[in-house]
Amino acid sequence: MCDSITSYPAHLKAPYATEDQSFRFVVELWGGTLQIPEQVAFINQLEGPTQFKGRIDLQHPQHKFWVIMVVAPELTNGLPKVPARYYFGREVAASDRSIIKRYELPSRRYLGPTSMEAEMAFIMCNQAKVSRGSLVFDPFVGTGSILVAAAHRGAYTFGADIDMRVIKLGKKDGGGSAVNVRTNFDDYGLPQPVGLLRADLHRLPLRPGLEEVLDAIVCDPPYGVRAGGRKTAARDYTPRNRDTHIPATDPYQLGECLRDLLDAAARLLRIGGRLVYFLPAIPGYYSPEEVPAHPALTLVANCEQVLSTRYSRRLITMEKTAGYDTSAAEAYHTASGPPR
Repeated sequence: MCDSITSYPAHLKAPYATEDQSFRFVVELWGGTLQIPEQVAFINQLEGPTQFKGRIDLQHPQHKFWVIMVVAPELTNGLPKVPARYYFGREVAASDRSIIKRYELPSRRYLGPTSMEAEMAFIMCNQAKVSRGSLVFDPFVGTGSILVAAAHRGAYTFGADIDMRVIKLGKKDGGGSAVNVRTNFDDYGLPQPVGLLRADLHRLPLRPGLEEVLDAIVCDPPYGVRAGGRKTAARDYTPRNRDTHIPATDPYQLGECLRDLLDAAARLLRIGGRLVYFLPAIPGYYSPEEVPAHPALTLVANCEQVLSTRYSRRLITMEKTAGYDTSAAEAYHTASGPPR
């Protein structure tokens, strides 16, 4: 490896070798560990081949160079075998993992059994291309974990949930203070959601004809493992007091829920907007045909997260690539048959 670095064209090394460029070396052993003296000894060997003249800065270097050693290919830890070799390169980008600790669930006052862990909430927002100024909707908002991640990215957030207790009442924290979805945003110093509705996806209370207003829909639909889905029941009567009336609910089957979700995304997303959601699966029995489809949406990514030997879930990312056509959607649903 040192010979390869030495023979690397000088004009390509020159931008990083001047006296005004700080740097740092990081040495990592794949499948094992290296003690500090061993790392230092290895780094000292790089001085001649690299010919860097700048100062070493371990905290905030302008350039970070990695040495990754794979010297024990038999130590696979259950992963596919790799050949023994050395890698050397300059780090050009890295994920900002400092935000994970700030937003981790144990430090949050308002939580529920289905609160999305912080790292996964940020991954979902990345998949949805959430950025400053995006309008993001979570139709199963719960305690707001996904919208908190979106708000950190500078998005305008909007949520709905069929459970009035989650939206309006909240609960008491360990100190006896009232907490709810909005206090989570206050605790992190984030902008409040532009709206939180007591509503369900099956009968969204949006005006007819409202289309292409959202940049992203990011959610974790209820699929009955930790919490079952509910929808507003169709009852033909007039409530005595509309101000205090809460409609009755019926069970909301996953197939019906996902069909409503995709149809809402096809209507409400702008062209290029994204729908990101989790789909439950069983390891070893999953088939790609299980992923719901829609004529206005294109599947972009389908990633598995193994939860246990019995359960997994797949992060589905879809992008709106065509305008919503009511007749085309109805024809597609008719051809597909009832939701399963």
